[in-house]
Amino acid sequence: MSTKYLLTLLLMELTEELRRKDLRLDLEWVRREDNVDADDLSNENWSNFSAHMRDERRPEEIGWIVLDRLQRKGLELYREIQELKEQRSVRKNEKTAMGKPKAVGKVLAKW
Repeated sequence: MSTKYLLTLLLMELTEELRRKDLRLDLEWVRREDNVDADDLSNENWSNFSAHMRDERRPEEIGWIVLDRLQRKGLELYREIQELKEQRSVRKNEKTAMGKPKAVGKVLAKW
């Protein structure tokens, strides 16, 4: 599991693919020393793998079920959030320019 943006979309794509094919995926923890090949692949170290076994594809050739739509909607949401942040910042600057204090705090005298 991951909460990183693009990885969550890939996870949703995987779950939809599994759902459509009525498959179940079971994951198990594997000790690092027993998982060297998988670590090499994730680090793009291909030296221990045969080149003729590689199946290179471009993302647009894969035929995603939900990933393209999710990515578009995620980008729309990101842009909307950025606009709202900018609007809030402009309003805050306008209030400050109108003579209102930026912050009010307590000052304690040293005795």
